[in-house]
Amino acid sequence: MTAIRQLLWRLANRFGGRRLKTWSQNDQYRQGKWHYLAEERRPMVTRLVERLADGGRVLEFGCGEGHLAAQVSPDCYQHYVGYDISDIAIATARQRPLSERCQFEVQDINAWPGDAGLTLIIVEECLNYLRPGELAQFLGRCRHSLTGNGLNDHGAMLATFHDRTCYQGAIAACKAAFGTHEEILDQSDSLYLILRP
Repeated sequence: MTAIRQLLWRLANRFGGRRLKTWSQNDQYRQGKWHYLAEERRPMVTRLVERLADGGRVLEFGCGEGHLAAQVSPDCYQHYVGYDISDIAIATARQRPLSERCQFEVQDINAWPGDAGLTLIIVEECLNYLRPGELAQFLGRCRHSLTGNGLNDHGAMLATFHDRTCYQGAIAACKAAFGTHEEILDQSDSLYLILRP
């Protein structure tokens, strides 16, 4: 991968509209940038998802090729949906032999309208792609989706950051948008935020 190509990806992800972001993510999958995720799944994420899913409805943003869904026990959820902006990644995820209660869809995080009654929303390493206004709106939709049906009093959002020093703005926005939060660090200094309305 050339430095110019990587720069184009970063610019498209940070400043581009949906078409440029889709191009960037699709190109990254075509070039193999994310292949290492198949082997390097952080065990902390899997354990937290299995604990927080609580037999309910789980939604994962930035699911990529479905590596997390493949490692999570299907016994921990009623329904699992993985969203990603990359149709290339979603096509690969759909080929996985997973539970019939698990599905994958192409979805832009900014176009997601919300979905009341979710038990767990997973946002792994993708909040840094959102501009501040987009992030605030997305977090509001997440908070409402965890409480919107009036039946769910134990829903949570799990946001992960591989480098907590680089994404302080996104981390602060998450904490401000939710009523309570818990911070967990692993050996590699990755941050896991458990956010509750």
